[in-house]
Amino acid sequence: MMMAVKKRLASCPPAVIDATLLLSLSAVWGSSFIIIKVAVADVPPVTLSACRLMVAALVLLVVLKINKQQLPRDKKSWILAAIVGCSANGVPFSLISWAEKTIDAGLAAIIIATVPLVTTVMAHFFTQDEKITPRKIFGLIFGFVGVLMLIGPDALNGLGSVSFAQFAVLLAAICYAMSAIVIKKFPSHGLPMTTAMLVMSVPFILPMALIMETSASLQFSTQGFLSILYLGIVPTALAGVMLLMVIRRRGATYLATSNYLVPIFGLVFGFLILGEVPVSAAVFAMGMIFFGIMLTNTTWLQKDRLQNK
Repeated sequence: MMMAVKKRLASCPPAVIDATLLLSLSAVWGSSFIIIKVAVADVPPVTLSACRLMVAALVLLVVLKINKQQLPRDKKSWILAAIVGCSANGVPFSLISWAEKTIDAGLAAIIIATVPLVTTVMAHFFTQDEKITPRKIFGLIFGFVGVLMLIGPDALNGLGSVSFAQFAVLLAAICYAMSAIVIKKFPSHGLPMTTAMLVMSVPFILPMALIMETSASLQFSTQGFLSILYLGIVPTALAGVMLLMVIRRRGATYLATSNYLVPIFGLVFGFLILGEVPVSAAVFAMGMIFFGIMLTNTTWLQKDRLQNK
């Protein structure tokens, strides 16, 4: 069976395999917003994040053992893993889970699409090879206008619980951008570092869950338990493995295009599963954000195409 699958994959054009991996990864990430929306009705947000990360860390430790690989042994790797574990997992997972108690899953997915825009600004100040260009400036303007349209006028004067929830997701996007900058400094980008990152996120988030959301919060239903298992295994552990496959085959620039697809899957799943109907303003704002992302990433995509010719 496995040999037949390998032969079939070997006969597929590389571009088809790459596109399939990217679409699958985007769909997996897009589905997480829906499951989070369902789970937070039963499980407190920080507890949900802690349980999700513990499940994912355990799964990847098992995969690491099966592959006969070991966790990193040097101090620098563990320090970087701890930083990224907090900024890419613990903090944003909790913020998004808390926000989705108030806002739609589809809207949360759209706001997360601003990650490349935030990364563009941060990369200008913290890297040597990703400076802002006039094209990127236009892209940032379009993206920023799109974000303002999503958040609405109440956010400008700090009024309304929904606005705070939207800002929480935007802060999660900033955390993801910070982690992307730090990940560039990783000594390696293999499964051991991904596992170490998840392992180091648990000591950060677990005490927060126990302090902020008492032990009574652990008494959740079958629906909450199954949601935790899905979030830990699929969009956290499995997605981490798929992410490595995409980077290994095509590089980080190709992976960045998933940010165009995640909110689309989020909106589709939100409509199909939860019956969330996006308003026309949200759809138009999403178009503004996508156009901004395309402008800011055109140079990267052109370089990526040249490298793969």
